[in-house]
Amino acid sequence: MTDEILVAFRVEADGNGLRSFRLMGELDLNAVDGIADAFGDLEGDGDLELDLSDLTFIDSAGIAAIIRLCRLFQDRGRVLLLRPRQQVRRVLDLVGLGRFPNLVLIPRDDGLAESPA
Repeated sequence: MTDEILVAFRVEADGNGLRSFRLMGELDLNAVDGIADAFGDLEGDGDLELDLSDLTFIDSAGIAAIIRLCRLFQDRGRVLLLRPRQQVRRVLDLVGLGRFPNLVLIPRDDGLAESPA
């Protein structure tokens, strides 16, 4: 029997470019250091694409991390949040992240949108 380590949150480059990543799992207080580690060293101008389709949970610490990214990229490019699940999208809408001019929320377009609860 092998020991498996359960990863609650992971960031992966998705192969679409140097600034394109996929967030997976739960973006909470325990995971925000992963965001800082993954994006703190990005240099130059250009958009940051974050695929949220595998992000299952986000709390206030995760929201704060996204806000920090928006501020970091304020004069360098947009922060694109791609395909969030319904429960994550609901949180993003409730906290009013749309007030950041460089944040763009791109909904699911694959026909897999979940029906409202």
